[in-house]
Amino acid sequence: MLRSGAHEGPYRPLPALLDTWLGVVIIVGAGLVIPGQWGLLHLQPHPLWFVVLAVALRYGPPAGYDAGCLAGVSYGLLVWLRPEAHFQPLGEDDQLRSFLLFATGGLVSEAMRGARQRFASMEEKYQKVAETLQEVRVRYRATLEVKAELEKRIIDQPASIATLYTVAKKLTTPQTGTLYPAILDLVVTFLEAEACALYLQDDRHLRLRAGRPEIWPGRPEVCSAQTDLIGQVLAERRVVTIRDRILAVGPSLAAREAVLMAGPLLDPNGQVVGVVVVERLPYLRLTPTNAQLFELILDWASTALHTATLCEQTCDRTGEEDDSGAHAATRTMQLLQAEFLRARRYHLPLSVVVVQVENVPAATLARLVMVCRHHLREVDVIGHLPEPGHLVLILPLTPLEDARVAAQRIGEHLQAYRDQLDHHLLATSLGIAAFSPDLLGAEPLLAQAQTALQPPASPLQPPASSPPSLVS
Repeated sequence: MLRSGAHEGPYRPLPALLDTWLGVVIIVGAGLVIPGQWGLLHLQPHPLWFVVLAVALRYGPPAGYDAGCLAGVSYGLLVWLRPEAHFQPLGEDDQLRSFLLFATGGLVSEAMRGARQRFASMEEKYQKVAETLQEVRVRYRATLEVKAELEKRIIDQPASIATLYTVAKKLTTPQTGTLYPAILDLVVTFLEAEACALYLQDDRHLRLRAGRPEIWPGRPEVCSAQTDLIGQVLAERRVVTIRDRILAVGPSLAAREAVLMAGPLLDPNGQVVGVVVVERLPYLRLTPTNAQLFELILDWASTALHTATLCEQTCDRTGEEDDSGAHAATRTMQLLQAEFLRARRYHLPLSVVVVQVENVPAATLARLVMVCRHHLREVDVIGHLPEPGHLVLILPLTPLEDARVAAQRIGEHLQAYRDQLDHHLLATSLGIAAFSPDLLGAEPLLAQAQTALQPPASPLQPPASSPPSLVS
């Protein structure tokens, strides 16, 4: 039981019993000694209630039950032995008061038991939180020390801040194909490696993804995980140098290694996803400090590679392209088919606008998408078509006339800013089509819009009553 402090300890029945008997004896004795105050029965509430409450609150069960029982019996005896009614049966009110003394002791004891158990649980949680906080504090201090040491080493590097920024900025790319050579550029720049390569795990083999230089004598396309130095990297998940191999197997066996240093690329779970190998390095650069710097570069590269992989996976799921912000062709056709079926089932309006621009660079196409998005709603969809240079604007709940208004605004936007736009956008053509019940699918609807495409007579010079190259 919990005693008067906040700590849980074994229940001691003797002090509780002594306190109970002492309280009852004092009150009963006072009721017998004071003249004309037999048992203090005239007091309401009776003093025995305070004894029961005090013992129950301090000791809890079973002391509360004992105090309630003893107080109830004492009260009944005082009523039964009172001078004006010796040995008369107890009335219903007196019996009820005796029972309530016992019940009160039990209820208050159980309430105290629950409260103290909750307090003990909270105290245990507090201790766990305090231990966790202490551990976090220790880790935070260690992190600060590591951060200070890393900052010191980075400052001591011969490369300038401009070089560091130029090379490290390449690691922010969301495309893994561009990230592989960027990682090797870091190794070449800061370790002065003359030859290095990046391998990724592929079906229990390591396949070459990038190399510096791109062609190097003796560099395998597929590297076996059983290679001594690389095998140690995969097993221990750390940077391993040729010096480690010499200490482990001796110089004769280590001389067969074609790699001077290698380190792992790890995912957030600590699993190896790839290996970066250094094939040629100046002898004076093969130092423990550079090995630690190599490990730091690989940790940085691992984070960048994981981020780029997540970006590519997200784009694959959503079908959105990184350069233009428009949906890929496959995803676009799926969305168009879904909107077509919704329009047919619920008799809703649906319009599509096909935008044709020939030979458009990616940056220009992204700008065109931005212009179109400016004049559309959030629910509208912009996507690529399988034909190069074609975009489609899917406008749910939009009648043909409203679609013409949106297309006209896009054309007017392109005309108003023709001096600031790329010359490729001057040959933009738009075709509009709307849903009708006689159409058999989304493809005929799209074909109608494509059929309506007509090249303008002159770039961005509208006919009498329509925007440039806007046909439907």
